[in-house]
Formats: sequence, C-alpha cells, structure tokens
Amino acid sequence: MLFGFEERPCLLVYFMHEIHGNHYKTLAAIKRDAKARLAAYGQGYFGDLNKEDAEWFVDLVRKLHPYPKNKLYKPIVGVEVYVRYGVANNNLRFIYEDGTSCPFSWNKCCKSKASGDTTSIKNALRDAINDQVVDCLNTTFACTLLVLCPMTGKLLDRKSAHVDHAPPAFADIVLMWLRKQRIKLPDIALADDVQGGQIMAPGPQKESWVAFHKSHARLRVVCAQWNISAGRHEWKH
Repeated sequence: MLFGFEERPCLLVYFMHEIHGNHYKTLAAIKRDAKARLAAYGQGYFGDLNKEDAEWFVDLVRKLHPYPKNKLYKPIVGVEVYVRYGVANNNLRFIYEDGTSCPFSWNKCCKSKASGDTTSIKNALRDAINDQVVDCLNTTFACTLLVLCPMTGKLLDRKSAHVDHAPPAFADIVLMWLRKQRIKLPDIALADDVQGGQIMAPGPQKESWVAFHKSHARLRVVCAQWNISAGRHEWKH
C-alpha cells in the first residue's frame, strides 16, 4: 500500500507520433482523427477551420509532410476548406499573411511511404530557386490586381495564379545544368533543413544552379487550375 492506495502494475503505453499535443500509436490513428475533425464541419462545408483544428493541421504538416518547407515557408494565418474543381471534398489549403494560399494533402502526411532520394533532390532544386518564383509573382502584380493567363485567356488575381516555366521546362533546365556541370542528380549535395526535409547544401554548387536557372528560365504567371491540370514535366535521365 502507498498513501492509502493499492499498488498496481504500471502499464507503459508507447506512442509513435505527437501532433499538437495529441498522441497517436499509428499513422492510421492520425488519419482517423483528421477525418473526424473535418467531418464535424458537415458534408459540403467550405470555409475556415477553427483555431484548434487549424493549429492541428499545421503541426501535422510540420511533423509528417514529406516537404514541409514548401508549405510553411511564410507566416500562416488560417487553414481553409476549399472547393476544388467544383467539388467540396475535404480539400485544405493554408492562407498566408500576405493573402496568398497554398493547397496541401493531409492524407499524404498519413502515409508511411517515404519519397525517394531522386524526389528529394528535385524538390531541393525547386526550393533553391523559390526566390525567383516569388519575385516573378510580386513583379507581375506590383501595379495591377488582374493579369491575363497566356494559356487559358482567363483573368487572374494573385490567389488564382501560379508561376510556371515557359519552354524550356524546369526539368529541361535542370538537365542542361547537369550536363554543363558534368554531374548526375545523385551528385547534388543536400543538407537537412531545420523546418524538415532537405535543401541544397550552401556552396558553389548551389550558387551555380541558382545563377544558371536565372539565366535560362522564362517564368510566367498562369492559371493555377491549368497548371495543376497540366501535370508535371517528364524527367528523362
């Protein structure tokens, strides 16, 4: 007996994941919680999540998304359920402090399959030239609220716009640079990012890539929906 209480065996419970103060044994348990949180808003709902749920999904992306830096690279003020291609189906996106938004897959966070090394390198190459992409967007909307999409003819505001590579495509620019450097994708040096994932290691190799992309890329602002529907450029090795 201890302080009047009966002593009982202590059962240790091990949790694999912690998301916003909640503990989960498996990724499947996280997925169930995500679905339950979204179901509470009702079928067909679109709009802002409450503060608790928004913070939970932000932490989910921070802890388990394959590339959190791509989603958390600027201050977030909210998480929104939005209608994608006319369908309200638990599609989520971050709303940033500057008024822009970025969709993310909460379902991808609940999968144990890790991205391959090649995917990590491609993502690091894109991350390295993100400043050029942001500059293109800022320059385009510096003196106007609407621009014309060259691919669809639709008028775009900043929220409905993406930055795309006019030919040569991003993958082609990468291959051109690799040939010039006489290296292959696995030869690209990576470093761990404090926000999760990997980035190009600082140094001459990264500086060379950033300068090469700036010289050869023809960035343009296009309709976000068109850009997503167009799919990714095929990588050939």
